[in-house]
Amino acid sequence: MPSFFNKADFYSVLLPGYLVIITYLTLFHYDYLFGKAALSFELLSALVFLVAGPVTGLTIRGIIRIAGNLRYESVGLLHPRLRAERTREYVQFTIWYVSARLSLSDAERAELDNKEAESEFSLSGGLSLVTLAIAHIYSLRSVGLISLVPLVAGLILLISYFPLREDWGYLIRTLHTKYPAIAHDGGQ
Repeated sequence: MPSFFNKADFYSVLLPGYLVIITYLTLFHYDYLFGKAALSFELLSALVFLVAGPVTGLTIRGIIRIAGNLRYESVGLLHPRLRAERTREYVQFTIWYVSARLSLSDAERAELDNKEAESEFSLSGGLSLVTLAIAHIYSLRSVGLISLVPLVAGLILLISYFPLREDWGYLIRTLHTKYPAIAHDGGQ
């Protein structure tokens, strides 16, 4: 792993990208890995681990974050009375979160980043594997073992997202208790 990536980057960016690229090649272009048209190990490694994996991982993380923001914004669109209150709460939380992160020790910041990265990996990896498996099943018009493996793995990752996100929430609440002045005055 390049030195400019840390453990959180590996979980939230690199690993989902590697997982998607390798699963995609396995499902849709098996011959690039093991057939007559197999790419050399050096070329395949460079493509997957240096280029396609990080780009794919960043793209997936961006899509997941945009979808989360759209979900949050849709509540305001569907319930206009809640929009002002939700917006105020979101702004207050964001101000507190940024201020609290600046006050954290390196160990606390690493713990927070790692918890968030683990939950992001579960969500992005799970959604990606399920999507690839469904696309593979659709393209073959049948279900085979090669389609079921990423489907089941994706569903397991998606299920594991919820307790991981809950752990991240516990950590946030603990930090909220530890840094109450930042939390109560909105960071001002």
